[in-house]
Amino acid sequence: MARCWSAHAPSARRCWIAASPPERPLAILSGNDLEHLQLALGAMWAGVPYAPVSPPYALVSTDFGKLRHVFDVLTPGLVYAADGAAFANAISAVVPHGVEVITRDGVLPGRSATAFDTLLHTPVTTADAAQAATGPDTLVKVLFTSGSTRAPKAVPTTHRMLCSNQQMLRQTIPEFAKEPPVLVDWLPWNHTFGGSHNVGIVLYNGARFTSMMAVPCPANSTKPCATCTRSHPPRTSRAQGGGRTRAGAGTGPALRETFFSRVKLYFFGGAGLSQEAWDRLEA
Repeated sequence: MARCWSAHAPSARRCWIAASPPERPLAILSGNDLEHLQLALGAMWAGVPYAPVSPPYALVSTDFGKLRHVFDVLTPGLVYAADGAAFANAISAVVPHGVEVITRDGVLPGRSATAFDTLLHTPVTTADAAQAATGPDTLVKVLFTSGSTRAPKAVPTTHRMLCSNQQMLRQTIPEFAKEPPVLVDWLPWNHTFGGSHNVGIVLYNGARFTSMMAVPCPANSTKPCATCTRSHPPRTSRAQGGGRTRAGAGTGPALRETFFSRVKLYFFGGAGLSQEAWDRLEA
């Protein structure tokens, strides 16, 4: 299911996490959703570091070894998991009982949990003072490497790092400053490309962002393109989904006209595009 959020939308309410000290960060176990984003923004405002954790560590693993390592490094004071039932086994195995757990509906089998909406109605008392104490070198979040070699490694990210990166992007891609970009994206926020680069573009440039909930699998290969026919077509696009865009481009002229009608920039990083993808783009 696509979820859409605008940096300027009045309904984008902020939720605050001012009670947790910086040495007890927020750990987010589940993937991309609006609650995840609101918690991240609240933590950023209040100067509380947060860590978006790869969901497979909790949903695919059976021994929870990587997740246990992440929690040993972080010592979180607050944990969020959208679906309590899906994450119950991992939480039971790894999260100490003294740590508060938030779920979307407040349901967590075998354990008490706080409903997300409760946070939105909690009176704000110390968040502004906490925000005033933040600065360029305040830790915003901790990302973890994939763990392909040994255990995942914690990578700290500060406000200065995020802002410098976004200013560099704006100077490299002046189009961002001329017109707020529109992004349709399905990269996971526990990765720097999705969570820092792309979400950062949204925050820094007042962009519109449609998240495809991080489901880049063959079974959903036409999903991002189908969304583009129902919502605002992107002004910028990246080509990790080149294969999916290529497949969707063959579904009819209406989709092609809608998707490519406003594209100003098409870029890729890491792996190169296949010749077939280049040919389809040129066509």
